[in-house]
Amino acid sequence: MPLDETDIDKIAERLVKKVRADKHEFWVDPESHYHDHKRFRKLDDDDIHTLRDLVMAYRNARGLFWRSFLGFAIIGSLVLGALGMGFRIGGH
Repeated sequence: MPLDETDIDKIAERLVKKVRADKHEFWVDPESHYHDHKRFRKLDDDDIHTLRDLVMAYRNARGLFWRSFLGFAIIGSLVLGALGMGFRIGGH
């Protein structure tokens, strides 16, 4: 016995509800997912390489920021520790 369109729609609706309830904490609308991929396909190779370079520059800058921040924090704590122990800067 072949299934008609209403039966197929009912089965699909049940499957989607079950997947949403059991498997995923989120659900992406199929149409918006399709349009996101369609938008991504419009990028040419140069755009993709530019985005990749931009991400690499961001990662390097983020790493440099944290290294600088930690370095200054360590130097500052050493200076404050030395001042607290009675070392004087610059003479008398």
